[in-house]
Amino acid sequence: MGVAMIWTRDALLTFKEDDLTRDVLGPLFRAMGYRDVRFHGGCILEQGKDMTMWRDDSIRGRVNSAVVKAVPITGQASTTSVLHQLEQVFDVPFRDTATGADQVVHECFVITPREVEKEGAHTLHNLLRSKSLGKYVTILDGERLWQYVQQYLGPHVTLGPIMENYRQLIPTPDLI
Repeated sequence: MGVAMIWTRDALLTFKEDDLTRDVLGPLFRAMGYRDVRFHGGCILEQGKDMTMWRDDSIRGRVNSAVVKAVPITGQASTTSVLHQLEQVFDVPFRDTATGADQVVHECFVITPREVEKEGAHTLHNLLRSKSLGKYVTILDGERLWQYVQQYLGPHVTLGPIMENYRQLIPTPDLI
C-alpha cells in the first residue's frame, strides 16, 4: 500500500487482479485475523486459488481458506468460470509452505470489486447447491468488500481522502 494512494469505493474498480489480491485482499485478511496469507496469483500451480490462508476455529482447529476473484458476476458465462475455479479450489490441495504438508481448503471466498447481479448470484447459488459447495462459499461483492476495507483497513483507506479534501479546501498561494 503506497502512502500516496487514495482509496475510494470506485478505486477498487481500477485495480488489476494481482494488485487487488496483494495490495487490498492480503492486508485485509491479515487485519481480519487470518494467518499465513499467501498470494498464488496466476501461476499454473494456483489450481484456482488466488490466495490461501487459515484461521483458528475453537472447535475445528485450523480452517483453511482460499480466495477466488471474478469479473462481475452477471450470468451463466461468468458463473461457469467461477464454478470451474471453485471446483479446482476444493478438489486440489495446496502445499503449506511452513510445514510442507498438503492442505485441503475448507472455505472459499468469491470476491469481486464489482457488483453481483441478481441473475448471476441466482445462477451461481444454484450451481453451488447442485455441487454441494454452497455452504463453503461466501460471495463478496464490491459493496461488501468496501465495507470490510473500511472496517479493517480504515486508517489506510480514510487518510488519503481526508488529505485530498484538505488540499481542495485550503487554497494554495499563487506563485509569482
